[in-house]
Amino acid sequence: MVLDDMKNTQLSFSANLIEARVFFASCLVVLMLIFASGVAVIITTHDTRQQLYALQELEQQRNALQIEWSRLLLEESSLTANGNVAEIAQSLNLQPANPETVVVLYAK
Repeated sequence: MVLDDMKNTQLSFSANLIEARVFFASCLVVLMLIFASGVAVIITTHDTRQQLYALQELEQQRNALQIEWSRLLLEESSLTANGNVAEIAQSLNLQPANPETVVVLYAK
């Protein structure tokens, strides 16, 4: 009878030990998954910040190019005004082309 009780106690202890190991392994797996999730959040946040920084740089470059384009359009319109072209031509002593001296080239 005492021997049967000892065997039952050992079996019960073994079952509890197996349950404890399974519980410990499960907790370890959950902790590893939580850690992996945290690392994934950190990596994603870092990538997002890098992409946002690149976007802001591109927007600044776009704004600078738009300002330059507006300036160039204004310069073009001021230089191509009829009065300015005639004034510049006179200052350079340019004369209208003589139709007899004009050579026209045609592409083949």
